[in-house]
Amino acid sequence: MWLDFRQEKDRKGPHVFPDKYKKYQQSWLDNNPDWLYVLWDDDMSNQVVKTYFPELWKVYSKYPAGVQRCDAFRYCLLYRYGGLYVDVDTKCLKSISPLFSSLKKKIAISGSSNSPFFFKLKISNFAMYSKPNQDFWKNVIGDVIKAGTWTKFVPFSLNVINSTGPGMLSRSIRKYGPDIKVMPAKYFPSRVFGSNINEGDISKEAFAVHFSDCGWRPPNIAHQEGVMIALVIIIALVILALIIYYFMR
Repeated sequence: MWLDFRQEKDRKGPHVFPDKYKKYQQSWLDNNPDWLYVLWDDDMSNQVVKTYFPELWKVYSKYPAGVQRCDAFRYCLLYRYGGLYVDVDTKCLKSISPLFSSLKKKIAISGSSNSPFFFKLKISNFAMYSKPNQDFWKNVIGDVIKAGTWTKFVPFSLNVINSTGPGMLSRSIRKYGPDIKVMPAKYFPSRVFGSNINEGDISKEAFAVHFSDCGWRPPNIAHQEGVMIALVIIIALVILALIIYYFMR
C-alpha cells in the first residue's frame, strides 16, 4: 500500500508530515494490518523516477507544479511495484482486502460521480490498484511524457488535469485499457473542489472516503481562474455580437 506525500521542490529543511493527514494515515494502518504500508516523500520518489524512468525524469524534473510530479510518480509506482496507491487525504473505513482479493482484473481505478462534464470516462486517480509490470502503466507514462509540462494560457487546474491528472488518465484508459476495472464511485466517494461529504450519507459499501482539500491548488488560483474564464466568456460574446452585427447590417 502506497501513500504519496510531497512538498514543493523549493522547500527548505526536512519533510514534515502535516498533522491533518495523520488520522487518515492511521485509518489505513488500523484497518489493514496485513498490508505493507509505505509513505513516499519527494526524495524517495525522485530517486525512483531518476533511476528507473530516465525519459520521464526529463519532463518530471521541470514540472512547475508539485501535484504534476505526484500524479506522474503514482503511475511509475504502480508499474514497477504494483499494489494500492491512495492519496494522503483519504480515510479508510474498513479492510480493503475483500475488494481486491476477489478482483479478476489486474488493474482497478476509482470511479468518480463528480468528474467534470467533459470527462468521457468518469474516473479519478486518488485510489488505484495494480499488479506490477502491467504494460498499461508504461503506456500511461508515455502519454505523460508526450503531454509535456505546461500549456500557456490554459487555467492551472485544467493544465494539471490534462497533463498528468484524471483527464490524461481517462484518455489513456480509452486507448489502452479495455481490461481495466473502474470501481463503482460508491466504493470510494470523493469530495471535489469544495463540495461537502456528509459521512452519514456514505454508502455502507464504501471502503474509503476521499476528503480532497484541493491542497494541490495554490490559494489564489480559484480567483485567477475565475477571472480568466470570465474574460474568455466576454471575448466570446463580443465575437458573437460582431458576427451577428456583420450579417444583420
